[in-house]
Amino acid sequence: MTLLGMLLAQTVMAAEPALPLDAEAWVQRYDECEHWLGEEPYDAKRRRQINKAIKSVCFGLDKQRAALIARYPGNIAVGRVTSERPPFGA
Repeated sequence: MTLLGMLLAQTVMAAEPALPLDAEAWVQRYDECEHWLGEEPYDAKRRRQINKAIKSVCFGLDKQRAALIARYPGNIAVGRVTSERPPFGA
């Protein structure tokens, strides 16, 4: 095997499986939720804006996490992203 062939084989073996689209969408929602949870409500208008965003973005994330784990058992990429982001209910 050539050096290039060995390098390509190592790269392919080391590559993590692609994250399914619904899991990618969950990661984006999770990160956006985390952003809103960390925002400072410096006045009443900002507090309303933050609360509205939290309700629309964060609601159902823990349930969706469980569904992803059940839908993709053994998927390394899904396991990694769901374990790196703890449930909000915890």
